[in-house]
Amino acid sequence: MDKLFSKKNDLTESYPDAHKHFIRAQEAWNEVYGRAVSGKRNWRNLSFVLAIVLLAAIAGLTWQGSQSKVVPYVVVLGKDGQELHTGIASKSSTTDTKVIKKELESFLKKNRLASVDRQLMLQNINWVYAHLLPNTPSLKKLNAHFKENNPFELINKKTRIVDQVNSILPVTDNTWSVEWIETTRDVSNGDVIKTENYKAIITVLKKDPETQEQWNLNPFGIWVIDFEWEKKS
Repeated sequence: MDKLFSKKNDLTESYPDAHKHFIRAQEAWNEVYGRAVSGKRNWRNLSFVLAIVLLAAIAGLTWQGSQSKVVPYVVVLGKDGQELHTGIASKSSTTDTKVIKKELESFLKKNRLASVDRQLMLQNINWVYAHLLPNTPSLKKLNAHFKENNPFELINKKTRIVDQVNSILPVTDNTWSVEWIETTRDVSNGDVIKTENYKAIITVLKKDPETQEQWNLNPFGIWVIDFEWEKKS
């Protein structure tokens, strides 16, 4: 027993810093293990960031794919038929007051025209209906008006034309007051039967066309959603 104890003391005396080596070994192991844990955490965070980027990219591609691919162009021609300017139509053009006034003037002239040229009348009626939206008061009122006042029956005896639009004034941002003069003539000899003054209140909606046909017939996206007209005394 004494010999064993003596050997233990001799080993301790021979390696006085043995416990320090164990501590260093433990620290080295902890460092290696800590690097592995830290690396795992970093890879997990990177995967999370990449997943967010991928979802954002998919959402962006989905949104882009849902957008309309129709690109409207405006072509301006001179009196001789030569092309003066070509460019992509600006969306802001639908808010231009001059454009709205011009569209309302055309709406009334084409709507009220009764001409012996049946093809011209049909073109005008198609143009008018191209400026109406489904399930709106204007569509129902115009259908009722043409049912009671068939322009193709009227031209057997009379013609009618809007001679002059006196004023087109805004009432609100979307509602306009329009006054005009129209003349009715005898179809057989062209004599004036009557000249009358009219007034209308027209409500419009500014909305970009969605189909190629709408771009062709209503490129400015000005829709008449309601109207009332009456003869002035």
